[in-house]
This record gives sequence, structure tokens and C-alpha cells, in this order.
Amino acid sequence: MFKNSDGPLSAVLKAAADAVVLIDEAGTIQQVSDSVQRVFGYTPSECVGQNVSMFMPEPDRSAHDGYLAAYRAGGEPRVIGIGRSTTGRKKNGETFPLRLSVGEFHADERSYFVGICHDLTDYTNTLVELERAEKRYKDIVESQKHFICRLDNQLRVTFANSSFASVLGKSYEELIGTHLANLLSEESRSSARELQTLLSDTQQDEINVQFRMRTGKQPSHADWSFRRVENPENGQDEIQGLGVDVSDRESALSRARFLKEHDHLTGLLHGRSLVAHLKGSLVEGRNYAFLCIDPDRFGQVNQRYGYESGDSVIVQMARRAASALPSSALMARPGGDELLVAFPVTGRAEASETGEQVLTAMTEPYSLNGDSYVLDCRGGIALYPDDSHDLARMPELAEAAMREAKWQNCQLTFFTGEAHRELLRRISVEQALKTALSSETIDIHLQPKVSLATRTKCGYEALARWHHVEWGQVSPGEFIPIAEAGGLGPQMDRYVIRRVAGIAAAIRTNGEKPLPIAVNITANHFSDPAFADWLENILAEYSLPPSAIELEITEGVLIGMAAAISDNFLKLRELGIRISIDDFGTGYSSLSYLKKLDVDELKIDKSFIDDLADPKGELLVQSLIGLAKAYGLTVTAEGVEKPEQEAVLTRLGCDIIQGYLFSPALPVTEARNWRVQSR
Repeated sequence: MFKNSDGPLSAVLKAAADAVVLIDEAGTIQQVSDSVQRVFGYTPSECVGQNVSMFMPEPDRSAHDGYLAAYRAGGEPRVIGIGRSTTGRKKNGETFPLRLSVGEFHADERSYFVGICHDLTDYTNTLVELERAEKRYKDIVESQKHFICRLDNQLRVTFANSSFASVLGKSYEELIGTHLANLLSEESRSSARELQTLLSDTQQDEINVQFRMRTGKQPSHADWSFRRVENPENGQDEIQGLGVDVSDRESALSRARFLKEHDHLTGLLHGRSLVAHLKGSLVEGRNYAFLCIDPDRFGQVNQRYGYESGDSVIVQMARRAASALPSSALMARPGGDELLVAFPVTGRAEASETGEQVLTAMTEPYSLNGDSYVLDCRGGIALYPDDSHDLARMPELAEAAMREAKWQNCQLTFFTGEAHRELLRRISVEQALKTALSSETIDIHLQPKVSLATRTKCGYEALARWHHVEWGQVSPGEFIPIAEAGGLGPQMDRYVIRRVAGIAAAIRTNGEKPLPIAVNITANHFSDPAFADWLENILAEYSLPPSAIELEITEGVLIGMAAAISDNFLKLRELGIRISIDDFGTGYSSLSYLKKLDVDELKIDKSFIDDLADPKGELLVQSLIGLAKAYGLTVTAEGVEKPEQEAVLTRLGCDIIQGYLFSPALPVTEARNWRVQSR
């Protein structure tokens, strides 16, 4: 074995940045540099005595000994003294690009080989990124409608984009090497000489000239801006030019105004331009309707089919809307997927009819990659001058009406002052709610649940309570729907569950009897694939058993049982989490889903409890309880407020009740100390 443990070679091996490998003529590793571990993942001790092919993927791994044998037999060297780019293999099996340089030396009458392995991963990635960037910038240049060219120091074309080649009626290959003067009309050739000043006068970096170019048709006028640039390949100065076709100056100015005022995708007006255009055609004494349209969940189109398909749908939406509108209508794209339309009307009825026709046209299925895709669109209408005499405010009012349509889950609504005030209130509440959640100023109250069999407290339901410094107490009936509509439902759920977990842990630490705390979960959150795992982590974090927290879900969550919901349901049941169906009977009550689902409890909605005094109401509740008992489910009645209701529910076999008859939702300490009073 080659010996040089304390010599210069050893020092080199320790200091080397690249992996250095010393092998004998049989391919056995004699020494390696410390950097082998960084490059290949092996420690030096794992390498010495092994065949160097351990660093190679197949087929080189199997063929390497043959390469060495062929070389020793007098064959031509494939790497030795030459070097090449190849592929290395790490200890974990990962392959990577590397540059291998091999040298041969003799010692002790034997041949040895030193290989230097340079990891090319970063270099290769950089080349890939450069190639992508080059293609991207080339695509950008090629897509420009302006003329772009590059001239060498003899004014010969070294680059021309498609627009420049097209206007000249020549191919790219025909242009390269052509002198600029040969591309200009007779009267403009002398102007080309002005460009020489950019190359000779170092004080001047840019020059603007107008050329008449020879196009094979009528000469084309173009305003050009040329500047001096350095060619990085040879260090010589070149000239880069950007030209704008100004053959028809008025046409060019008109085009500039069009691009400033119109959306580039649809050709529609920008939102800010619609009012200005309408002012120019406004007929005194006529009424106008402003219609704002927005499709629901348009982001799903982009996510599923790509942004190019999304843009195609927006163009189709605009065309369909135009087909259902009067010719005098003006249409704009304020941004994103919204459309804004203004058109003259005789009154509210005509505005409504036109709006419905537009929405009907826009909700017809769209063909996307062979799929039939239906967009649900919402629209809001504001009337001028009925809703405002300020024309500039009309788009804002139409958008407010559209937001109200989304909130009311209807297709078309008209602007009203009251609805607008409610919209502004919802926006304010939503923003304040985000702050309250981040600052943890939402309180949790607990409403006791009472067992009718033992007349003792048997659990709680957690309810969020919010006291705003300016508005005072904000009703859950207001902020919970706003949270769900604004996408804050999952965040609210997680906030409540974490707070409840802390409360449950404190109860156990205090030595009190642990009672389950129920939390209502929104549909969006229950369909989150990560929800079940997150809840399991929360239980572990607070050292809680699965019985500490119960989940309440509405019937609507279970209808259809999407894959994510089914997976969560199964995971939660495997964890041992109890699940209740909240507000049972108000939505989609069905024997079929009760049969399929392994739930623990049904909660009868307060609306049914309020009708217990009516024989038909009592019969309905009796049926609901009987249905639950048939499936072995616990029955809880919500909103019990009268002793007579308690008596009927006891007689009908209800298990648990909650409501103001016993206790409202209380602050945590009061709820923990609360006991059922004997009557």
C-alpha cells in the first residue's frame, strides 16, 4: 500500500477542496482527502481498501476494472491525463455531475493514479438557470411588437427580432450581416452615418433618429433610439436599437391611448376608463345601469387548468357578456376575473332582465382541456342617478351590490344603502376579527350540558365570545358567518380548539372531574386533509385523551362525503374522537348517511324544541329521537328554555339537554363551578 501518511501528499489531501482519491493499478483506494466525505458522503476510513468504483453509478461501476485492465495492456487512455465530465455516485445512492481529472505516477516500482473529483452540481444548475433565463429573455424580445436590432461597429446587423424582420419582409438569416444602409430608403441612408458618432464620440451614449425603411411595400417610418453597448465576447463597442413604427403618427398615438385605457387581454376598457368614456356619451335625462360581475372560485380554474386556460375563460366571459348586452353598452375589466358593464335602461325591470341575460350567458359550460366546466357568476347592479348622482362612484356601488349577492348566495342583487352599510360593517368586522385572532382576544365561554338521567353536568359546548374595545360585545351570529365567508373559519376553529385544549388540561391539573368539551367545526376546515393530524398533535401537546374534545359538524358537511372529509372522518374515529351531528333535522336529514356514518351523537336544533308544545312538533321530535336511538346514538336537545320542554324531552327519551333553562354559556371559571340546581 502506498505510504505517505506524514508527507506533503498527506497535507495536500487534508487541504484539498475537491475530493482527491489515490488508487493503485488494481483500482483499490490507497488514500483519500478529507473532502471525500463532503463530496461523496463516505468517511475516509470507509473508502481506503475499497474499489474506486464505489464512487461510480452503473454502467461505469461494473466496467471500471475493465477500463484499467485495458489501459495497463497498452490501450489508449480514456481519462488519464485528459479529464472528462462524468457522473458520480454518493453513499446514499444519489448521482451528481462531476469533473474528473486523473494523473498517473510511479512509486515503489508500481503505478498509482490520482483522481481529482470536482462536484459540478452548482455549476450545472447555474448553466440550466442561465439557459432558462436566456430563453426567457429571448422569448420576451421576440414577442415585442417594437423593432429590436443589434449592429456591430461596421453597422452590420448581428441580431434582429421577429418584428423587425417581419416589417422588412426578410428572414432572420437574410438580415444577419446586412449593412443597415441597405435596409433604408435612399433619403434615410445618410442618417445612418449619424450612428457612427456613437462609436467615435465616447461622450455620447445615445442617439435618436427617424428612418424610412425599405419594406417592399410603402416605406415604413420608424422612430429609433440607438445606444452604445459593449459586446462581452470581444470587448468591442456595438449599437443596440429600439424602433417604433410611426408610419401613421396619428395611428400610433391612437394605439398608445388604446393601450393606456384598455385591458391587453380582452381589449375591454380598464375600470378607471369606463366612467370617462361614459361621460363622453352620456345622454342627459337617461338612466344607466352599472353591472359588476364576478365568478365564484375562479382561482380553481387557474389551479386546475393553468393560467393560460384561465385567461381564455376571461376572454370568453367578455364575449358572452357582450353578446347579451345592447350595442350601446360599455364594458370594462377592472382587474382579475371581474367585469364591469354600463348600459342605458328605462328602469329597474330592464336592468334586471339584462343582468339576468348576461349572467345566464356567462354560466353556460366552458370547454377546458376536454372538460365541461361551469362557473357560478354573481352580479350586482347600481342605478344612475337613482343610487348616486356621482358617476365616478357607480362602479364602487355596483361592486358593493355584487358582494351582497355573494353574501346572500343569490345570483343578482341591486344596490341599497342599507346593504352597503352592512357590507362596510362586514369588512370592518372581518379586519378586526383577524386582529383579534392574532392577538388572542377572542374569549371562550362554556355552556354546560346536563344529563336528564342523572340531572348532573355531563359536558360543555365551547362558544366564542368577542368584546371589541369600540363596538362592545359582538354577537357570534354576526362574526362567525363573516369569518366563514372570509375564509377565516379554519383559523377560528384552530384557535378555539387550542384554547379548549388548554382549558381541558387545566381542569385535569386541578383535579376536577374531566368532562368532554364540544367544539363546532366548519365545513371548510373539516375537509382540510391536515386537520386530523393537527388535532392529534394538539392532544399530544396538552397530554389529553381523545375523550377530552368532541367535534360537532353540520349535516351539510357530510353530504357527498368528499375524499378529504371521508379520510378525516376515519382518522378521527381511529383516534377515538367523538363526533356529533349538529342542528340535526334542519338540512339534509337522511337515513342513508346515518347508516353509513359511525357518529356518536345527534343534536336536535332549537327550532324543533320551540315547537314541542304543538302535538305535531312533539311528534317530529319523537321521530328524530327514535331515529337516533335506532342507530344507537346519544340524543342532545339544544336551546331548552322551559321546564315543560324538559319534561317532554325526558318522556320522549332524550339523553342530554342544554339551554337557558339550566345555564347560558358562562366564562370558564363560572362554568367549571356550575352545578345543576334541584327543583
